[in-house]
Formats: sequence, C-alpha cells, structure tokens
Amino acid sequence: SFGRKIDLDALQRFHILQRENRERIARARQIEKSAPESAITAYCEALHCIAAYAKLKTEEGLVGALLEEERAEFGYSGEIVVLDRLTLCLVRLGRGSEAKAVAEQYFKEYCCDEQLSAAETIKKRVQKAVANSA
Repeated sequence: SFGRKIDLDALQRFHILQRENRERIARARQIEKSAPESAITAYCEALHCIAAYAKLKTEEGLVGALLEEERAEFGYSGEIVVLDRLTLCLVRLGRGSEAKAVAEQYFKEYCCDEQLSAAETIKKRVQKAVANSA
C-alpha cells in the first residue's frame, strides 16, 4: 500500500536479530539433555536477546500509530518458546522457584503472550514444580 510507511532498515534489523535468536534457541534445544546447565545459560541469553527486536518500531504513519495503541493496550509479544524450554529445563533440574521467577518476569515484559495457550501450559508446569518443592 502506498499509504504505509515502513522503516525498511528497522524491519531488516528485526528479521536479522530474530533469526539469530531462533538459531540460538535451536542450538540450546540440541543440548538440553546432554548439557542442561549450558542449555539454561543459552536460553537465558536468548531471553535477554528478545528485547533487541521485540520492541523495534518497523511501521510509521497511521499503521504505526495503530500498532502502538494496540501494544499500549495489550503489551508486546516475545518468543514464548524460549520461556517454555527454559522453564522445562529448570523444572527438570528441580529449580521450580527460578522457573517461577523467570516466568513472572517474562509475562511482565511480554504480557501479550500471556493470552497464548502455551502460557497456560508453562504456568501449570511452574505451579506444579513449586508445589512439589514445598
């Protein structure tokens, strides 16, 4: 559409950073069973890297303003797969309280993801782990 104003540099940066992070996640997934502590470290790094691209403004003009209004109301989305895999690893190692803290922080930062079905699965996993450790 000729009426849209897209920041092509920001859009390219978004895709590059997202691709790099998804590759980081894939590498962490490969070592979950053989080196769970290293996987946890990699997932924590991936979690940290989401911020570099999740809040990039790629649209300007009316569409950009509407997207900003939507984000103000519903929040931002992150990469919930990172939280899923990280909490799974933490729970497997008996670190339920850490999983709970990570999940709470994630949903505070990326509250839009709290509406996803994966969020409910993560919350149940974490609650069960915390209850079992008490």
